[in-house]
Amino acid sequence: MAVETFPALENVIKQTVADSLQKQSFDFPKFFYEMEQAFSALGFRDPDEMTKGAMEDILIVDFHGVGNFILSTPAIREIRRNYPFSNITLLTNKACQTLAENSPYVNEIQIFDDNYSTRNILDYMVFAMEFAKKNLWKNRYRLAFHLQSEPNFFHQFLMYLSGAKERVGYVLDVKRVYTDDLLPKEKNPSFQLLTRPFVYPKQVVHEVERNLYLLEAFNLQVQSNYPELWYNATDTFQAKNLLKGLDPKRLKVAVGLGSAQGEGKYTKYLPALQAIITKGADVVLLGGRAEAKFAKALQDKLPPKSVKNFCEPELPWTLTAAVVSQCNMYIGNSTGTMHCAAACRLPVIVLSREAKDRPEQFDGVSAYYRFFPWQTNAIVLQPAHPVEECVEYAKQLNTSTCNHRNEPHCINQIDPNEIVAAYDKMIDFMKNIKELKPSPIIRNIDQVFALVSDQDL
Repeated sequence: MAVETFPALENVIKQTVADSLQKQSFDFPKFFYEMEQAFSALGFRDPDEMTKGAMEDILIVDFHGVGNFILSTPAIREIRRNYPFSNITLLTNKACQTLAENSPYVNEIQIFDDNYSTRNILDYMVFAMEFAKKNLWKNRYRLAFHLQSEPNFFHQFLMYLSGAKERVGYVLDVKRVYTDDLLPKEKNPSFQLLTRPFVYPKQVVHEVERNLYLLEAFNLQVQSNYPELWYNATDTFQAKNLLKGLDPKRLKVAVGLGSAQGEGKYTKYLPALQAIITKGADVVLLGGRAEAKFAKALQDKLPPKSVKNFCEPELPWTLTAAVVSQCNMYIGNSTGTMHCAAACRLPVIVLSREAKDRPEQFDGVSAYYRFFPWQTNAIVLQPAHPVEECVEYAKQLNTSTCNHRNEPHCINQIDPNEIVAAYDKMIDFMKNIKELKPSPIIRNIDQVFALVSDQDL
């Protein structure tokens, strides 16, 4: 059915917006009733219409940051494993675009500008409708998955607008699950936007586990839970060129300087990196433009032949992943670069902003548990106690999150000597194992070439 034949859906949305502006309120029940009538009239709810002469269509909605996106790659792979012949669309954002475009498990990538904070809800509805009309209504999605442990109205609303007959996702955010602060259904829009709403049990803690639990709750089979990195041979070739000049006989340590939240950044790296270089390693500074000034200051005080700085210009994520894959260890903040390192099965030393003595009842909410390095050898360094302001913050907001002033504070209580000691411990570990196993599957064609070259052809 051509896009031009969808006036019924457009009219429902535009009329709802007009009525809401006039009445200064939004009538969700009426909106959903009229939308379902329009979807049914146009065949979006007809299983025969959806599957005529074609494979079934499946939509995956994933608007994570890059780190969380890497943690959702096992779920994307397992969806493909369960639906090997389906036409799968991945709907994501610009941040994850370069990694997503190399995915071997999806047929189509759609990029949506999810900067909805600049719009009110009614403007967003029209914007999302125009996007769905242009990019999603051409398919007849039988099934849609929202891969996010924190339900997001805007993302789930867009998933609803896709026309998917069956929509799977979570209905409660992390804090509500672990504090038993349950919203009644009538006040939770996810119960209307989703046909299969789920709540994960409290023992499901890590983000990888939460994504996979959603599939299992929907009765899909999950065979493996390792994350993947999707980049290609060109990225590997460029990464090796970027790292030229470093001594190939010395270890290369990737140092992640970035953090989505300012309070997660660590600013005392210099003495630790100086000591690590003295011990026989070179360092590769990774981050974005926000870390460029700090990275330059570190670079200027470190031996020129022992440091590479890739914070400015900022590398695309596929190239960052390839650079990390060429290193031997990761040290740094908990960020997307750290999850790249974990996916490559590098030994990881991660600096956490959360104090060791945080309240145990918030373990499920804690970033320490939700985002720790997945399936790799890791040492996590933490401050012993939060600073006084964060203790008060936690009491007021009933949370364990360290989130004071959006600037480094608790995390900077970690002594640089602790980083050096963790490095020494990890080096001893690396010496005592025969071989560091790479990730079971990294989309790095260079590995394939290496295997082929070993054969007698």
